[in-house]
Amino acid sequence: MLNTAVGVRSIPQDYLNVGRVLKLPRTKMLRKVIIPATLPYVFTGCRLSLGIAWLVIAASEMLTGAPGVGGFLWQEYNPSSVPILPQGEQCPRVICLLALLCSHYKIRLY
Repeated sequence: MLNTAVGVRSIPQDYLNVGRVLKLPRTKMLRKVIIPATLPYVFTGCRLSLGIAWLVIAASEMLTGAPGVGGFLWQEYNPSSVPILPQGEQCPRVICLLALLCSHYKIRLY
């Protein structure tokens, strides 16, 4: 939300002036000037919030013992389940790799 507000405030004045010179209606100004200028800020906000959401989800699952990524990692961390430990080590790596791939292709979209 904050990144979107910063993105709207940081639109170059030249872009808005060109829209005024072309006498664009408000809807067309929004679609053709404002939204494209703010998309990098919106996607940055999405990337940051997704990273924080993953941390919060994993931490809450570790604390509650709920089934999921955090619960799985907590079970693998306990000494009683030593034979499956390599899977517990690979789980965060796979999640990070998937997040990097999604992030890479999201950047390529705009």
